[in-house]
Amino acid sequence: MDKKYTCPKCGHQNEMSDDALKAVGHSIICPNCQSILKIEGNYAYMPLDDEEKKELIMTEDEKNETPPPFKAPQTHTTAPSIAQITGTQHDPIFAQAVEYVKTCNAISVPMLAHYFNVPTDRATHLMHELEKEGIVGPYNGGGPREILIEHNTNVPMGIKRTFAEDQETQALLDRLKEENGGEFPKIRTYGCNCSTLIIILFAILILSYIFAK
Repeated sequence: MDKKYTCPKCGHQNEMSDDALKAVGHSIICPNCQSILKIEGNYAYMPLDDEEKKELIMTEDEKNETPPPFKAPQTHTTAPSIAQITGTQHDPIFAQAVEYVKTCNAISVPMLAHYFNVPTDRATHLMHELEKEGIVGPYNGGGPREILIEHNTNVPMGIKRTFAEDQETQALLDRLKEENGGEFPKIRTYGCNCSTLIIILFAILILSYIFAK
């Protein structure tokens, strides 16, 4: 009785009896695609050639060879976040990060890491939290992310500040305001625009801070 064997390469069905298979050593040639097929039981398969066998054979040296170190993408991290460790919704500096983002034109993980003086992993988790809350845009290939909330677009790009420096500046502003009856000292502008006013005020604050030390 003839049996049907399907060629795994072209799908053509070949018929051959058990006696005929024994006579040809259980090997047949598919008349449709000319592939050599090996028959075992009710199945037909294509035997590997020498080159394919070499690719599948792994020597003991290759098995014991130490693989190169894996480098994970910079935009992902497997370390647990501070929020996960503490069991809170956000990183403890999340609120300060939102305020910092409001003073930027764009934001990146290195900027967060520098500003708060924290490791890159923590800054990455912080960026993910900002993205989840709709404060910054999605990952865009490694460049600075778009800020989706209202923010100050007058701040020049590239200004490097730190949280500690901003805290010192704010303390200086609070002291200056306190020393002047709860108000900042009035400055005659003589027609200066807002940008000039800000520069003059900032210069006065710096000088006050220097001479106060």
